Parts: sequence; C-alpha cells; structure tokens
Amino acid sequence: MTAINVNLINDTQYVAPGGRLIQTPITMDDTSGTITTPGSLVGGIAIQLTQQGAGFLLNPATATGAANTTVTVNGRVFLVTFTSVSIAAGATLSLSIDNNTITGSSTIIDYSWFGATTGSALSRQSVTNGAGTSTVVFTNGTGATTSTENITLIGLVLN
Repeated sequence: MTAINVNLINDTQYVAPGGRLIQTPITMDDTSGTITTPGSLVGGIAIQLTQQGAGFLLNPATATGAANTTVTVNGRVFLVTFTSVSIAAGATLSLSIDNNTITGSSTIIDYSWFGATTGSALSRQSVTNGAGTSTVVFTNGTGATTSTENITLIGLVLN
C-alpha cells in the first residue's frame, strides 16, 4: 500500500498506508493506483481517483423504466434509461424521476442525455424539480422524424 495525502475541505491530512481519515477508510491499490473512498466521506458519493490521468470516477446509481412511468433511482449521481419512447414531430414527452436526494424546486441537477432516432430533432425543453422528484420535458422539432430510441438521462445533484 502507498501513503497518500488527502485534501478535505481545506484540511490536508497525511494518511499512512492502511490509515484512516476522520475514521473513514481510504484505500489505494498498488497495482492499478486506484484510490477508493466510501460514500460516507464526500456527501454520499463514492469517489475513485486513479494515478493514470483518468480523473474522478463517479459510479452512478442506475435504473431503467418505461417512458410513461416514473422511474425511481436514489443517489446524488444517477443514470436512468427510459424505454418505449415515442415523440412525434412537434410533440413533447415528460420523463419523471423519483430520487430521495432531490430536496425541492431549488435543487440543482446537472443533466446530460443521449438517445434519439436519426432524423428526429430532440431538445430538452425544461426541467422541473420538487421534493423527491424531477421531470424533464423533451420536444421534437416540427417536421422531424418520430423518435423511438431509448433516452438515457445522467444526473448529478449539486446541492
């Protein structure tokens, strides 16, 4: 095991091999160089750091469900795949997520997404958050092809 230095909220601590910081174990794999912290260390998010320039690796909670249902996925980092999508030209579709880390309308969620049929013109129209829930509305352009591809939303709850 290799010793590491950890900077946690402007308080740098030296962590000896196999040591602990604030009674939270931090491990480093000598072969891969991966440093792992449990979710309790940083706001409920487990973080991995790698020595080979990969940066932060955030492992999202995942869920899949039909577009006409509310999908539940709990965690500050999440990935939801919506199936059975159909958004005609000029139409909208609301995708709903229940997540216990969303505290209300002022919760900031950084969303990215992918999934659209060739010839469609999807765009994210709006996001509305409430206590425990977030609704993302997509619209398809006028005259565009109906989109029937799955839509995957990736969210990071920032506050």
